[in-house]
Amino acid sequence: MPQSGTALGTEEPTDGQTSVTVRTIDANTLSSGGPPPEIDEQTGRPKQLQAYVVNSDPEVLVVPQFLSDAEVKHMVELAENLWTPSGVQVGGSKEKSQHKSRTSYSCIFQPAHDDIINSVEQRVANLAGLSTDYLEQLALVRYKPGEFFNYHHDGVQRTKTIFIYLNDLPEDAEGHTVFPNLGVQFTPRIGCAVMWPNIHEDGSEDSRLLHAGLAPLKGVKYGVNCFFNVKPLKVRGVIDGDSPVEVPLLNKEAQERKEWATVDPLEVASSGSGGDPDKTQSFVFNVDPKLAIVPNCLSPDEVAAMLRHHARTSSATMPEEDARLLGTIQAKLASVAGVAPTTQKGFQTAKYRPGVIPDGLSHTGDAEYCKRFGDMNVFVYLEDVEETHGAELRFPRLGLQVRPRVGCAVVWSTLTSSGERCLSTAHQPNELHRGSLHIALCTFGGERA
Repeated sequence: MPQSGTALGTEEPTDGQTSVTVRTIDANTLSSGGPPPEIDEQTGRPKQLQAYVVNSDPEVLVVPQFLSDAEVKHMVELAENLWTPSGVQVGGSKEKSQHKSRTSYSCIFQPAHDDIINSVEQRVANLAGLSTDYLEQLALVRYKPGEFFNYHHDGVQRTKTIFIYLNDLPEDAEGHTVFPNLGVQFTPRIGCAVMWPNIHEDGSEDSRLLHAGLAPLKGVKYGVNCFFNVKPLKVRGVIDGDSPVEVPLLNKEAQERKEWATVDPLEVASSGSGGDPDKTQSFVFNVDPKLAIVPNCLSPDEVAAMLRHHARTSSATMPEEDARLLGTIQAKLASVAGVAPTTQKGFQTAKYRPGVIPDGLSHTGDAEYCKRFGDMNVFVYLEDVEETHGAELRFPRLGLQVRPRVGCAVVWSTLTSSGERCLSTAHQPNELHRGSLHIALCTFGGERA
């Protein structure tokens, strides 16, 4: 359970702005008098984190050693050559621009950039009690001597903020984060997290959370802003979410549309094959990395064989005709993917049902995505679904989703034409709202055919 924090002295910060008298919160002394926390040898973090309530209304929490030394070192090293001047949002604009009120530098990470960033994001969400769907891109900040961020509020579009310090400063370097209306300021301590709300229960701004990042007198201060938006974010694959606030990961046009393009394979087949919807043809929707739709990829007989294959128990003997059809199907899927059949990694069927997101997670480009889905993927619908019943296959970073149509194949690559890994085509299956749906997924790895 969180414990009450203790006032640890009074100072008047000097930042070239307005001086206020505050009490200083130092994470290193919050647990003074008690035994030091037991450190997990594998993670480098305490085996049991302790959260301290340092202000009750509004509630402000401090969690010492929230990140390990190795994690903060990794984050700072990732940002080494990516720093750009920090911006601010002026008025009602969503675009950020440089302003004299903020002289620090920033760096924005892609969601789940790697295993360490993915782990940090999950733990930040757990601390906030919110889903990562609401977590904006982690925003690192750097303050050299004399650089600051004047008094500001993080905005009514953000329910909570977690700020994590990524290094210590010399004892006389100042560089605190000060909340003048609460009468508190925080000493930068490596790995320490500070969490506060930005809005009242009715969604209005809580002006008591006005704060400033004071300039260090010496040394360089590093930290990371973890902002939780009031809406789920498209960048994490939620279809009705808001646009990312920081640098775009989506195609800019798709990001600004606020809605997704829904592709109906039957309409594509009718319009693109001279009015003959039964003609097999591949339609490319993204060139590099490739995303294509192949309406009527499987015949009714092949679909029926796949459904029988899914229903068959592992001990049941497969009829010779079904074995032949399954071999033909796998060769066909390799052909539409443009790869050799020998590079097949996986071939499986699955049944979707209401109330369950397929696989229980969103495949929007987490750290394990490319390992799991290989170089090329072919996803096949084995049944139709009514238009309002969900189960679309979504590509959040392209702003596109494919409606379920029996026999339709969706083909995508996790590699660019130059062979580099790319998450632009990372996918997210939508939840099925009614009925049931069978699908097949074939993954490939290795050299192209």
